[in-house]
Amino acid sequence: MDAAERLVGINTFILSQSGGSEGIGFAIPSNVIRYVYASLKKDGHVHRGQIGIFARTITPALASAFNLDAEKGVLVEDVLPEGPADRGGIQVGDVVLGLGGRPLRNVRDLALELYQYVIGDTVQLQVRRDQKEFAATVAVSESRDDPERFADMVNPEDNLVPKLAILGLTIDDRVRQVLSGLRFPDGVLVAAQAGSPPYFGEQPREGDVIHAVNGRRITSIDTLRSELNRLKQEEPLVLQVEREGSLVFLVLETN
Repeated sequence: MDAAERLVGINTFILSQSGGSEGIGFAIPSNVIRYVYASLKKDGHVHRGQIGIFARTITPALASAFNLDAEKGVLVEDVLPEGPADRGGIQVGDVVLGLGGRPLRNVRDLALELYQYVIGDTVQLQVRRDQKEFAATVAVSESRDDPERFADMVNPEDNLVPKLAILGLTIDDRVRQVLSGLRFPDGVLVAAQAGSPPYFGEQPREGDVIHAVNGRRITSIDTLRSELNRLKQEEPLVLQVEREGSLVFLVLETN
């Protein structure tokens, strides 16, 4: 609380040398709390936005190497191809000085400011490139790293795959809008975990795309269930999945 008894944050933990209540407190800002509360109330989960850049706080070493102001903005390390920032003209090496009219001092500021926007909003960036400043408008899109980004697309009755204890989504045009650049056009997306699987070994994760079961191609959630039901009780299970752009085999065996 501030001096006017207004909520400004919720304490999360305290750094104390003595173990008592005195020390440095860490809190979640109230604007983030409001956004999370409203999202949970409306959707039952939180949608996290992104603008398609990877950025880092400008340290004195970076400032010296690139002739930057160490106290202003964040340095763009990478830009997602065909992402919002890419379409807005942002390039690697740019310095984002502000977002939505607010100055940025570090990557934490960038993350906190993005909480002010919902998926589909546009936001104006103040950018410096080669000692020149300009404004760029970019869209806020669903974060690909957000484990809840598929929650609105699934329900247990239609999407449960009991043999893997997952909720799956057939890769269709709707899913491809969220997952661009897949290695194969078909498969089943792991949208969420749904309990304890009957297999042990490396389990499929949220965001994985299952392309094959024991070498047999998977084109839909129905073919995935069918191939899993064909397996004999003691037969090992090998899933070919696409994970973060790479193809890997997951070997599972019955408990």
